[in-house]
Amino acid sequence: MTGKKVYVDEEGWVHCPICSGKSRTKVKFDTVLQNFPLFCPKCGQETIINLIQKTEPDAKTRSR
Repeated sequence: MTGKKVYVDEEGWVHCPICSGKSRTKVKFDTVLQNFPLFCPKCGQETIINLIQKTEPDAKTRSR
């Protein structure tokens, strides 16, 4: 199960490719992960993922 398609939301949280639950891993827009063991606390599965993000997120103002 290598190379699963991974979803990253606009805040940078990586979502599980199996159940789409939010993992405990947060990445920046220029992060590259190869053969990364992503653990999902929702479904309890560990999946090897590859992640390459090359586009910058939309310019938005952050509220604090």
